Amino acid sequence: QINHGTEVTFEVWTRNPLTSGMKQLVIGLKSFKEGIEAAQKEADEHYAALSRELDLPVEKIKAVLAQFKESTDLSRQAKVAQVEGRFADSERLFRQAAEQKLNQLNPDFLAVAEDERGEGESAMFLGNHAKAGEVLARAVRRIEGLPRGRETAPKLWADTQYCIGRNSVSRIFTSLSTPERAAHAVLAQEALEKSLQVYSWEAFPAERAVTHAILGMVLTEQAKLSTGAEQTWLFGKAVQAYQQALKEITREAAPEVWANTQDSLGITLFAHGRLATGAEQTRLLGEAVQAYQHALEVRNRDAFPTIWASTQYNLGIVLSDQAKLATGAEQMRLLDKAFQAYQQVL
Repeated sequence: QINHGTEVTFEVWTRNPLTSGMKQLVIGLKSFKEGIEAAQKEADEHYAALSRELDLPVEKIKAVLAQFKESTDLSRQAKVAQVEGRFADSERLFRQAAEQKLNQLNPDFLAVAEDERGEGESAMFLGNHAKAGEVLARAVRRIEGLPRGRETAPKLWADTQYCIGRNSVSRIFTSLSTPERAAHAVLAQEALEKSLQVYSWEAFPAERAVTHAILGMVLTEQAKLSTGAEQTWLFGKAVQAYQQALKEITREAAPEVWANTQDSLGITLFAHGRLATGAEQTRLLGEAVQAYQHALEVRNRDAFPTIWASTQYNLGIVLSDQAKLATGAEQMRLLDKAFQAYQQVL
């Protein structure tokens, strides 16, 4: 899919219209070529990401997809559509595949649940979060209704719970009322914690790390909606979740994800620190500074100017709060560092 550079326009000038039209045609064709190249680059990056995730060569993935494309199996066709980002097609095909299986004499309910998970995930990617929630919940009920329950397919059950969690996270940020946001946050927390019952560090380290990072975000949002001791407790739990994620997410393997997680950790530590007192407040603010500084190791001004500025500004705020707790020369040193952080943003 080419999202830009596909329209060729002609300007008709009173003077020398032919030259004007040819010039615009050349510009349009050049833009079209750039659009093709951009789309190809995006596709190559997509396949490279899949290769890393699946630990398979790109050519092997393309070969498997080619076989799936030739298949008459609706589930396989749906998986290809989903991998290629054609989520409306994948949603429809997964739904048709599930209906086809349910109409059989002896339905394979596990296979139906897998199709429903795919349908729900596709609906989530399309932004249809209400429908996604309904379909994913139905898939979980179908798995848990099997003779051995979730033990029949623990990974599929966990993956579906993870999707419910992600979908609920999206609903937190799209809901207008505080009660709705709180309800979606609770649902997200419960689903993500259930997926962690299966995602062990030994068997699924990447899935566990990402789930911890998302859980940290959910707990932070819950803390913002809470007050008193519960708010303090939730910020603490969020900090722990981010720290767990950083056990597996490394700067070397995934620098941007690592930096994003460090930044989120810094935000949560700072919020937690503002609720604390004495030595505990000093410790939390100090750890927030470290997290922001880690994030800035990757978020440099040239490559990420906007988020660099945001992190730099937040660092200045924490340093200012640290200065309020200090005295004498140490206070002046922290104020100077805060000033430098703010000044760089300007």
